[in-house]
Amino acid sequence: MGKRKAPVPAALHRELSEYTSLLRALKNTDNLDLASQLIKPVASSQHTVPVPSSPDSAASKPQAKEKGKLKGKSKGKQQDNWTRWPLLPGEFAAPEFTFDDEVRALAAEALLIQREYEYADADVHLPLSEGSHMVTVMDTLYAQDQPQSLEQDVAEREEEEEEEEPEPEDLPAADLSALNLTLSTYLTQILAAIAAHVPRAEKSMQNRLKPLGWQSVLEIMAAAGCCAPDALEDIDRRMCAIYPVRDGENPSPHTAASRAHRTRVARSSLSSMVARFEDSIFDAPKPPQMRDRKKYKSEKFVHSEDEENDGSEDEDGESLQ
Repeated sequence: MGKRKAPVPAALHRELSEYTSLLRALKNTDNLDLASQLIKPVASSQHTVPVPSSPDSAASKPQAKEKGKLKGKSKGKQQDNWTRWPLLPGEFAAPEFTFDDEVRALAAEALLIQREYEYADADVHLPLSEGSHMVTVMDTLYAQDQPQSLEQDVAEREEEEEEEEPEPEDLPAADLSALNLTLSTYLTQILAAIAAHVPRAEKSMQNRLKPLGWQSVLEIMAAAGCCAPDALEDIDRRMCAIYPVRDGENPSPHTAASRAHRTRVARSSLSSMVARFEDSIFDAPKPPQMRDRKKYKSEKFVHSEDEENDGSEDEDGESLQ
């Protein structure tokens, strides 16, 4: 009979499980770190250079076969880089800021940028006399207080910009709550579209998915119609500036935006075609028109009416005579 394996003590099992969870958390934190991902070099394919045969090569053939077997086993282990999904609560880094804080910061930044554009438009549309007067005043002041060196001038300008930089204003609580509700609903729609996406893989491997890239997320959003084509183009442009696209990953630029545009056009044409039939489904049929039946007079009524007419005609003839 085979030897039975000794059971692992509960304390040791708990310690090992905590250790594996810690390793997974560190791995996910490293994957989410933007700086470490940008610093890592691109993996290049290693080409082996052929070496001329030597007399010692024949003696080392058995060793080469054994090394080949070991390499094959290790290669199979190295290729298994799948991540279990969904992740456990202890396997990912907890965010430092909440969703409400992120929404508040983005809204304040958007309002600040909009205010700067409004100020710039107001300066552009100044009258010509006021603009020329301001230019002359600035020239005279600059000539009087000209710094001794260019570095001092740049430092003073930076200090003035930092002092004059407007602080973002807090939005009212009602506006923030409405904005949080809208953005959380929109984010839920995007995550639901990503979760419903089924990659092209075997059925047995559907529960072991590789991490999705940002291009895959944009493609899913475009196919689900969660975002407008213009917004997808802006997101694609910004993400390409942060993460340079490698060869073979995205052969045609703005694929997600073009797909979203085609999806929108197809849906609009389909809805316009189906609308004609959908409008008549819930229309109640008009009631049939009731034809007015002619009322026929009875024989007694007809005879009496004829006699009255004859009498009236006789009276008219006598009066004329």
